[in-house]
Amino acid sequence: MEYNPKTKSYVIYEVKATSKVEEHHYYDLAFQVNLLRKFNIKISNINVIHLNPKYVRKVELDLKNLFITEDVSEEVEKIADEVSAEMDAA
Repeated sequence: MEYNPKTKSYVIYEVKATSKVEEHHYYDLAFQVNLLRKFNIKISNINVIHLNPKYVRKVELDLKNLFITEDVSEEVEKIADEVSAEMDAA
């Protein structure tokens, strides 16, 4: 989580050990976002960080290019209510 003082909200980052965003990642994040919102924590963006499949290591490790950050806010928001209902049912 990264706090943005200008918007008084948080940006969520979830690191996954994959080389692409997968559908079940949206559900993981929707669960987290719903839980944070129950505590009145404002979320502005939701991201998945994963390995860059095109990265080739040269001499030194380049962490900036090793990972890709993808904004998945729209996909997570689409299922947030559904996941919230499942959380309540559980």
